[in-house]
Amino acid sequence: MTDDDTTGPVDRRNVLKGAAGLGVAGLAGCLGGDDEIVEIVAGCSSRGSTSFSSCQAMQAVADRHSENLEFTVTAPGGDPASIRGLDEGEVDLYTSGSYIVQQAAAGNDPFADDPVDGVGGMVMSYITIDMYMMQKEEAGYEDFQDAIDQEADIWGFPAGWGLRRLFMRLLEEAGMREEVEPLLQDMAAEDVAGALEEDRVEVFTGYGNSGVGLAGWEVEVDSRVDVEWLEMPDRYWDGVEAGPALLNQIPPYGWEQDINSPDEFNAWVDGFNMYADEDLSSDVVYELLELATEYPDELRDAEPNWLDGNDPENLTVGFWDTELHPGAAEFFDDHDVDISPAIDPR
Repeated sequence: MTDDDTTGPVDRRNVLKGAAGLGVAGLAGCLGGDDEIVEIVAGCSSRGSTSFSSCQAMQAVADRHSENLEFTVTAPGGDPASIRGLDEGEVDLYTSGSYIVQQAAAGNDPFADDPVDGVGGMVMSYITIDMYMMQKEEAGYEDFQDAIDQEADIWGFPAGWGLRRLFMRLLEEAGMREEVEPLLQDMAAEDVAGALEEDRVEVFTGYGNSGVGLAGWEVEVDSRVDVEWLEMPDRYWDGVEAGPALLNQIPPYGWEQDINSPDEFNAWVDGFNMYADEDLSSDVVYELLELATEYPDELRDAEPNWLDGNDPENLTVGFWDTELHPGAAEFFDDHDVDISPAIDPR
């Protein structure tokens, strides 16, 4: 051992700065042969989430079609934990809804007491999420306000998810947070089906992905419990319009059962993007975008809710006014995609 050798944890950021910076095209030759690869560790929310399964789809495509990339998927436990993973050098890339990344960049809750140094650069959008309220059919509440008045057991996303933070912000904008927060039941998404069966949850936040389908945990709910759409009061939608989410009208989609909804109803919407460490090679990020646009059908076979990369512009629908990763900026410029942020970071 030489005098400048050190021991202790290795920061992945420093490893990739030396290795990935060589560029994908020259990785095999420059790093010592065809067997050399660059590992990308991705922090993708939690198991059962669409983000996690979307990352698994990218992992499968990279395994089949990239000679130089090894895409490894981890589940930090939610978007805030994924963002912290990048800040602490534990992951190279992460997935997150736009809202919670905006809060991290601004140093707002839940990052106010322990801010992060940065949030990385945007790489691509992979899903949009249309959120609305549901109930167990036999609960029989007239609307969400009736459920509040009768002190229903409500599930509003896992406590560690960025979507919970967004939901609480919208409730606050609507003047409803103090009424709803004491009724919230904390549990992982994959436990919701069982909780509905056992009457530990009566009302829950549901969502559709990219106008296509449901998250894995909702598919489980759909197969085990009779559920239906639940109307939100006008003041909640006033809160959505005043807050940091988009308001959209959507048809019911993804559910095998009839959820007793109108042909179209309101949903609050957040766009989800991948973000990469600034030290991750532009060539590596460029190749990830190539995989998403050259093999979009394979991504959607593995996770049907992936945005359709046949048109590269679809991979920008969740962008907001923050910095693109240089590799992503180069890719979208090469493909003549005009970057116009869709999400308002209020």
